[in-house]
Amino acid sequence: MTTQKRPHPQTSIQLSDITSQQLKELQDLGYHKQSDVIRFAVARMYREEIASPGINVTDYQTGIIHRCAVLGSMPVSEDAVLLFCDMPGMGRLAVLRYASGEVFTPADWQGLQPDDSFSIMDTNWVDSRGVPAIMLNGMPTTIR
Repeated sequence: MTTQKRPHPQTSIQLSDITSQQLKELQDLGYHKQSDVIRFAVARMYREEIASPGINVTDYQTGIIHRCAVLGSMPVSEDAVLLFCDMPGMGRLAVLRYASGEVFTPADWQGLQPDDSFSIMDTNWVDSRGVPAIMLNGMPTTIR
């Protein structure tokens, strides 16, 4: 399966964005395919955020911003990461965050949460305003 690239070229990480030293380090770790190197770079890009106490998630129905602990993450495309968060008083919540800062959550926060890149396309996503996402190449997006 090939990774589908989301149409935000200004925010996508390209192999040219990775320094030769970083590339050598990644190859020493066993990352040889270009897609693996780029996914690792996305994960590294989010390391600081994941190491922080959490992420702000806006409840689109109430407008309340919740601070959620990030329990884990999974790079799912060249410019997106699926975060697994602990929503206070509710439990686990999947949050899809793009390098551009755009954030999507499942429309039903209490329903089944996606747990891998394959279940992303089976989920109804909304942005932080509650606008339903459309699926483009298996990833949620909005038309602006």
